[in-house]
Amino acid sequence: MNIRVYIDGFNLYYGALKNRPEYKWLDLVKLSQKTAWEFFPQNDCNIDLVRYFTSLVKGRLRNRQKKYIRALKFLPTNQDKIEIHYGSFRYRPFTAKLVNIPIANNNIVRVDDEGGCLDENIRLVTGDYEVNSRILPVRLRLEDEGFANAPKALSVKASKPEEKRTDVNIACHLLNDAWKDLFDVAIIISNDSDLMEPIKMVIEERGKPVYVMSPQIGKRVAEDLTKHATGTRHMHTSMLRGCLLPDNIPGTNIRRPIVWNT
Repeated sequence: MNIRVYIDGFNLYYGALKNRPEYKWLDLVKLSQKTAWEFFPQNDCNIDLVRYFTSLVKGRLRNRQKKYIRALKFLPTNQDKIEIHYGSFRYRPFTAKLVNIPIANNNIVRVDDEGGCLDENIRLVTGDYEVNSRILPVRLRLEDEGFANAPKALSVKASKPEEKRTDVNIACHLLNDAWKDLFDVAIIISNDSDLMEPIKMVIEERGKPVYVMSPQIGKRVAEDLTKHATGTRHMHTSMLRGCLLPDNIPGTNIRRPIVWNT
């Protein structure tokens, strides 16, 4: 049975790896094999190809990410087993109100437009501060319920990262591979409910099973995926153990980053 695996890189990173540096040097082919064993007997699984969907981040982490991708591609046992597909990565600007500005030496809390907390533990000292071209003394306090009516001066411009095109890329390759009859079974490592429709199409129109492994440890599999996929599972940390790349990639100068050792 030939199996193709489609990995949503950022879903995997934020769901299973971000706070577990010891597993970031992850061999995605080995992980895919372990994932297949969650659904099928070990002697009935041949991983034909792993498609890894990601985007290059900006800033100081970019070189580390590129090193990791090179390690995936240049590990001799993986060279015919993995393909990397890139989306784009950008920061979306937004404005957030500042609320609960306290007397000096207490915390200032930033919230989004729905009142959700963005940052904590930003400490201010007594003094006058320029906010949106106005000078405000840090000696006042807004009532908690008053944030919606806070003046514009009590707001900040910020940005948050967004990855673009990954779900579309996964859907396109899943459908293309299915229609070309390039696999018997597909496994998607993601918990993105936007993938529901292509999963349904492959199952209903091509008669091919599509299984979903959610990498968001400790969270439910998205309801739409549970409802429409052939089968679903949760990833657990024991699956990550034993799935690491060699510290030194043979035949190269690629080494595991020291900060990922613990």
